[in-house]
Amino acid sequence: MHEMEHRSTPTSRHPQWLKVRAPFGEGVHNLKTLLKGLQLHTVCQESICPNMGECWALGVATVMILGDTCTRSCGFCAVKIALLGAGRPSMVSSGCWGW
Repeated sequence: MHEMEHRSTPTSRHPQWLKVRAPFGEGVHNLKTLLKGLQLHTVCQESICPNMGECWALGVATVMILGDTCTRSCGFCAVKIALLGAGRPSMVSSGCWGW
């Protein structure tokens, strides 16, 4: 049986350019607070986008008019599917003015 070799430096499984930092910072916090307070959902959240921190740090987010659901039913997406609720457009409008 062979003895495992121990390396002095750990190896990385992914290249550095592929790694994404967790979404932190004042911009991310402010946008998250606004969206949560207005009960708005974003494509970023629902699709668990790995680039969410980058966009949110710049104050950019794509709001889902239907909340946590979508009407498109794309084959590659895992977001729930449903029909439009009556109060949704006004909630989205309020969120845009607060941005």
